[in-house]
Amino acid sequence: MTHSTRFMPILLILIALFLGACGANEDATPTAPAIVQEPINPLPEVTLTATLTVTPSATLSPTVQPTDAIPTATATSTETALPTESPTPTPTEGPWTYTIRDGDTLISIIQQDPFNYRNTDVIPAIVRLNNLFSADILPPAGQTILIPRPTIT
Repeated sequence: MTHSTRFMPILLILIALFLGACGANEDATPTAPAIVQEPINPLPEVTLTATLTVTPSATLSPTVQPTDAIPTATATSTETALPTESPTPTPTEGPWTYTIRDGDTLISIIQQDPFNYRNTDVIPAIVRLNNLFSADILPPAGQTILIPRPTIT
């Protein structure tokens, strides 16, 4: 027996085992795995519509030109005069006059009618207007002081 004939049965057994393990007994036609393709949605159809609105802004009038000249058009515009009415200013009224009574304070005075001030911001103006020494010291009862009117700011 030669060397190659001794290994022949072993080689045939190994090939048979290999083919059995690989599925050689099954259909020999190779098949690719199934690929699931989703349908491709086409892009939505877009329709564009253009609307053109023309508003004339000038009146064109043709001019007569010699036959070899190019015709031209001239624009005519109409100006609208602005109103000339100006508001009449109203004169600013002067300050109110108040006669001091016993027990009055500047805070109690400015809260009365017709003054009706809601805060004490006017007190420094009253002190300056009446040349008072202090907001806490008023002239005696029967004297008059001036109370400024509110101004529009």
